[in-house]
Amino acid sequence: MDKAAENSGQLSENVVLTTATKRTAIKRKCNFMKKLKTTDALRSEYKRSDFGELVRGKYADRITEESNVVLLEPDIARAFPNDEAVNKALRYLLEVAEVSTRLINR
Repeated sequence: MDKAAENSGQLSENVVLTTATKRTAIKRKCNFMKKLKTTDALRSEYKRSDFGELVRGKYADRITEESNVVLLEPDIARAFPNDEAVNKALRYLLEVAEVSTRLINR
């Protein structure tokens, strides 16, 4: 029984040593992947003229037209805890407008 205990102890020591050795080898292999220091300058193979004119906010109008995001005034935003509350209130307002329009058109 003592030999079995000794063998299991040796086995676990070997496994630990092997794992530690593998970790060291992996660390050595990974050293080549360190990031290089870069500068903000363009690489020599690129020319600034290849990129065309830079325009700030070039797509701002298109995004505004295609977007359905609405910016609420601060006092209105305080009245609604989240988007669900805003949607519920607007749906109710549409329903009331629809009902009142039907009553007027009779």
